[in-house]
Amino acid sequence: MFKKFLRENKLILFASILLLFIFSFLMLFSSNRIYIREKNLVLNNEDVLLSVHSLTIKNYFSDISDDLNFLASNHVILNFINNSFNSVNAEQDLINLLSKFIISNKRYEGITVLDNKGKEKLKLLYLHDKDKVVKDEKLKILDENLIKNYWQQINENKIFVSMIEIDPNSKTSKKIETDIGSGLYNSKNEKVGLIITKINLDRLSQLLPKNMFIQTEEGGLILSQYDESNISEISNYALNSTDGILNVSKSSGVHFIKIEYLSKKFLTIASIHDHGPLINTLIILITTSSIFFIFLIILMLYWLFINFKRFKDLIGANKAIIFSLAQLAEFRDGGTGAHLNRTRKYTVILAQELSHNKKYKKIINHKFLEELDTASIMHDIGKVGTRDSILLKKSSLTPAEYEEIKKHVLIGSNIIENTLNEYKTLQSIFTVGKNIIKYHHEKFNGSGYPCGLKGEEIPLEARIFALVDAYDVIRSKRPYKNPLPHSIAIERILSDSNEHFDPEVVHAFMSCEKKFLEISLNM
Repeated sequence: MFKKFLRENKLILFASILLLFIFSFLMLFSSNRIYIREKNLVLNNEDVLLSVHSLTIKNYFSDISDDLNFLASNHVILNFINNSFNSVNAEQDLINLLSKFIISNKRYEGITVLDNKGKEKLKLLYLHDKDKVVKDEKLKILDENLIKNYWQQINENKIFVSMIEIDPNSKTSKKIETDIGSGLYNSKNEKVGLIITKINLDRLSQLLPKNMFIQTEEGGLILSQYDESNISEISNYALNSTDGILNVSKSSGVHFIKIEYLSKKFLTIASIHDHGPLINTLIILITTSSIFFIFLIILMLYWLFINFKRFKDLIGANKAIIFSLAQLAEFRDGGTGAHLNRTRKYTVILAQELSHNKKYKKIINHKFLEELDTASIMHDIGKVGTRDSILLKKSSLTPAEYEEIKKHVLIGSNIIENTLNEYKTLQSIFTVGKNIIKYHHEKFNGSGYPCGLKGEEIPLEARIFALVDAYDVIRSKRPYKNPLPHSIAIERILSDSNEHFDPEVVHAFMSCEKKFLEISLNM
C-alpha cells in the first residue's frame, strides 16, 4: 500500500522536497545576519523598558513612604497616641481613617499600630474579595529584638522594612509580603510606638510586562506575572552584579538592573528575552515560502481528508464489531443490551468526575475517556464461554459453578490477547478493554479474582468499572434477584469503600451519583 502510494505520487513528493530544500537554504542564508541585528534591537529596547519600570517601582515605594509620613503625623492617630492608646472614641476615629485609607489604596494587606514595647494596640486587615476592612481582635506582642531592629532602621532611614518573605499563612498560593513602617511620637516628640503597613508584593508584579520579574535580595525570591496570575518562587538566576545580561541558553537570556527602592534596600528587576521572532526574516522569506506553503497545505489537506475518511470508517467498523461481540455475550446472559449502554454512560460520567482529582487529571484525558466509552462494553465477552446452565441459573451457584463462572474474565482477556498477537495491533483501546475484562472483579483489598491484585496494582480503568458494574447489578433485575433502590446501592458502595472499591473512585461516585440515578431510571 505504501509503495503504491509512493509510485503514484513520486512527482509531487519530488517537487515538495525540492521546494523544501530551496526554502531551507534561503532561511539559513539570510537569518544569521538578521538575527544579530534583531538581537541588538531587542537588547536596546530592554534597556529602555528596565529603566522605565525601575522608576515605576521606585515611585511605588516612594508613595508608601509618603503614606507612612502622612499617617504618622495625622491628628487622628496623634489623638489616639496622646490618649495612651485607650480612648474608645479615638480608636474608632482611627479605624474610620485607616479603613478609608486602605480601601482607597488597595496596596495594603493591613495596618497595625503598636506601643513602644511592641504590643499591638490596633490591627486592621483588608479582605480583598469583599473589599472590606475588618478589625483583628487577636493582638500579640512582637519580639523585643525585632522592635529594636525596626527602631534602628527608623533612626537611620526614618522608616523600616522587614525581610521580604513568603506568607506562611497563605493557603492558596505562595504570597510574598513585607512590612514597612514608621515610628510614632507623642506631642512631646517622645517615641511611643510604631505604625506598620503590610504590603503584598505579588501586586507589584502586576506593574510589569509579562516577560519581566522582580528578584529580592533575601532568599532569592522571585515575583513574576504569567497569564494574569502572580507566581512567587525561588529564583534560579544568580543576578549578583548591579546590572548586566545573564545568558540562560543560546537563544535566551536575562537582562537585569539592581535598584535601591528604599534607603539601603535593593531589588533586581529583570526581563527574560528571546532572540526572536525574527520579523524581518519572515518579511524577506514570506514571498519565497508562500507558494510552497500553499501547495504543501493543499496537499496535506487532501491527504488528511482521504485518510481521515478511511480512519473514520475503520473506527466505526471496529466499534460495530466490538459492540456486536459484547451484545452476543449480553444476550446469552438474558440481557437486551441496556446493561451495556448504561454501564458505558456510568463509566464515562464517573471517569470525568474522577478527572477533577489532581492525581488523575493528566491520566484521564479525552483519549482515555473515548477508549473507556468503547472498551467498557467488552467487560463480559468472556461469558460466551460459560455454560447456559450456570449463566441463566435462577438459584444460588454452587462453589464449583462459581469457580467456573469466574473463568469468564480469563476467557475474555485471552480472546483480546490472541487478537492482539494475531494482528499485531498496537491500539491502546484493546489494552484498556483487556484490563477491564480481566480485572473488573478484582477488589481494592486484594480479595478479588483472578489475580488477587490490591490497591493501585489494579489498572485505573478496572477500578472505575468495578464500581460501575456493581452499581448496575444492584439496580438491575437478574434471574436470581430483583432490582434494589438507588439508596441501597449507595449504602453498599460506601460500606465497601477501601474494601471492594477504590476510596477515591467512591468519592468521585458520590459527587455524581444523581447522574447515575437519572440514567438508571431512563434506561
